[in-house]
Amino acid sequence: MASDRVTLLANALAGRGLHVVFDGLPAEVERAVRPALSVALAIVPRWAREVRVKWDDANNEHEANVHASAAYRSCCISVCPAFIALAPREREQVLMHELVHLHVSPLHTAALDALHALSDEGSGERALAESSLDAALETVVEDLTMLCRDLLDGDTEPVEFP
Repeated sequence: MASDRVTLLANALAGRGLHVVFDGLPAEVERAVRPALSVALAIVPRWAREVRVKWDDANNEHEANVHASAAYRSCCISVCPAFIALAPREREQVLMHELVHLHVSPLHTAALDALHALSDEGSGERALAESSLDAALETVVEDLTMLCRDLLDGDTEPVEFP
């Protein structure tokens, strides 16, 4: 049944014009990424037309990260060495987390622009505000990721009203 869901998802994404590019990943990395990405792509933003996946063997701080260009309708997920050590379900979760970042990035960018316009570069106030914003962002992204996971897994129950 899971493979049926993946097939339906792949057909739906292809029908909407989404193109996935594996950009120079070592074979073992691509084998680890493909199944996790096939699930995570369910939540890719509708503006995206291309998802590029590349290998970042120099990043030892993260499992993955994402960069987007809404103007070019593309995003790039960089997969890092720590990603390979994760269990398959954790890989799905990490990729979903990165894709959720794309949904909240316009708000994050607007908040940073406002913060930079209203505070001096290098000031303690700006550093504190940026730190607070980053912490809040990660909290929201993680909550939305867990919600997406529950919805994809069918782990939600309808609310009963009296």
